[in-house]
Amino acid sequence: MSQHQEQIGFHGMRILGFCDYFGSESSGGTERVAREVYARLASRGAQIQVVTIGKRGAASVRDIDGITVHDIPLVDLSPVFRAQVAFAPTLLRRVPSIIRGFVPHVLHANNLYFQTTLAAAMLQRFWSLPLVTTAHIGSLQHLPKPTRWLAQGYERTIGQLILKRSSRVIAVSQSVRNYLVGRGVNGNKIDVVHNGVDLQTFQPARTEIDGNGSTPLILFIGRLIGNKGPHILLEALFDLNRANIRFSAVFLGSGPMRRILEKRVLAKGLQSLITFAGHVEEPAPHLRNADVIVRPSFSEGMPLTVLEAMASRVCVVASDIPGNRDLIQNGRTGLLVRAGSAPDLATALALLIRDPWRRRELAAGGYQIAQGYSWAETAEGTANVLMTAGTAHRRDGSWVSKQAPK
Repeated sequence: MSQHQEQIGFHGMRILGFCDYFGSESSGGTERVAREVYARLASRGAQIQVVTIGKRGAASVRDIDGITVHDIPLVDLSPVFRAQVAFAPTLLRRVPSIIRGFVPHVLHANNLYFQTTLAAAMLQRFWSLPLVTTAHIGSLQHLPKPTRWLAQGYERTIGQLILKRSSRVIAVSQSVRNYLVGRGVNGNKIDVVHNGVDLQTFQPARTEIDGNGSTPLILFIGRLIGNKGPHILLEALFDLNRANIRFSAVFLGSGPMRRILEKRVLAKGLQSLITFAGHVEEPAPHLRNADVIVRPSFSEGMPLTVLEAMASRVCVVASDIPGNRDLIQNGRTGLLVRAGSAPDLATALALLIRDPWRRRELAAGGYQIAQGYSWAETAEGTANVLMTAGTAHRRDGSWVSKQAPK
């Protein structure tokens, strides 16, 4: 999009976003993508409001980066299911009043699996508004069976409804696009818009290999939920300890698995080696101190943590699944290991701990890959899709819309 198009074509466009956990401590990669993109679109003159769930208590409205955020209260079911599960009973009742007050030109749902996305799809037809859905997750084949069956069942029912009612679908990587096409989505309505990385924030902390005998730091960043595989990393760390290989490890993130993981570390007496630091707003300083970052997930689209580690010139070890393969060339820009295999992960980590030069070589390859991604391009690509999907038309450079139903 040219600068002239931004000023004339995009200014005043009203976007109603739907994103679970937007701006909350439970936020993950999807929410961070939405926040990065929306902040940039707002700076270009778009008017953006976001419907989210993520807080207990009464409904509220707040401002984040110039974006009006409508918090719908939830009932947290995580302790029951031991996974990040919640229910917002008043969601469908509250969104219509938000639409009437805002009169958006387009609805933008930020994840196929979000509760707010289902609400957007259910309301889309009644309000005669175009819906754009961003898909962040690709193949489910590596998920453990119970979770995989549930996810596949969701995709065949609710997911199909959402995709059918979406006039455009954004895939965050080529592997996600391939997966959607394989699930029957018309490829002509899918646009690939890659996730980005802030190259000013995520930068290398050092240019020379340390090699000074210090204990290597292994870092995990992400939600502590089964799909992200923190338990796989923990088992690999136990294997390293049994082999008398020196390391320290930090888990950054919150989630329903945290207490279980901490109990396991405590039972092994390894709390001096393995720590849980909880959710952090700014992961960049932690990355600059890391020697290896691990992404042992079972399903991905385009993981921000991998991009940010690469930009920070940190060696990446990740599960060998499509979303990670979009970024990592095994043996050149990082290491890929069999998904769900703690022994394979432990073997890869042992190799990198013992060979700091190899860590540096892989980190340098990843650093070059990261230079090709930016949030500016992600925002521009998203803006183009939203404009294409909009049924609104412009008069004298201004966006106008159908009147909302009474």
